Amino acid sequence: MRLVSRAPHPALSDHPEFAAMLAVTLQRFHCTLAEIREDYWLGRAWRALSGDPDLRGRVARVGLGNVLLTGEAFAEAPIRVRDRAELRQRAIARLVADTAHTAERLGISVSFADEPILVAEGCVMSILAQTVSGDARWADLGAYRDDLSPVIVPVAMSAGAIVAA
Repeated sequence: MRLVSRAPHPALSDHPEFAAMLAVTLQRFHCTLAEIREDYWLGRAWRALSGDPDLRGRVARVGLGNVLLTGEAFAEAPIRVRDRAELRQRAIARLVADTAHTAERLGISVSFADEPILVAEGCVMSILAQTVSGDARWADLGAYRDDLSPVIVPVAMSAGAIVAA
């Protein structure tokens, strides 16, 4: 399944001063480059999954990098193997289309909810975006506004039964 990317374009990672932005973020948050990259790409992954019209109401975050696939309106996931495979393939295809990374490379696991779940909205903003937004050194960020904006992610508040894919 090939999907057209819905990701913000241009990506902040395409900015000519991206390396300098990383250095400033490293200094501000005292974290590793790997942590900044993981945070940035997970934010793009959640933007992709939560923004896909076919996945809306069927995908929730559990922990940091775990995707929980459900039925419509966060009901239990489909029972039929074929339906689960199609739902999983849609989520994987959306990640690849919007991030050019596989779920494995992003460190994301995908599982299914075997009963309805309750969700809350979580707001995710990358530490990179928190660092560069409003910083006078980068006044040319208008074109990157969509990649810098917070992402509203459905977060599972209760998931009694989860089955690994």
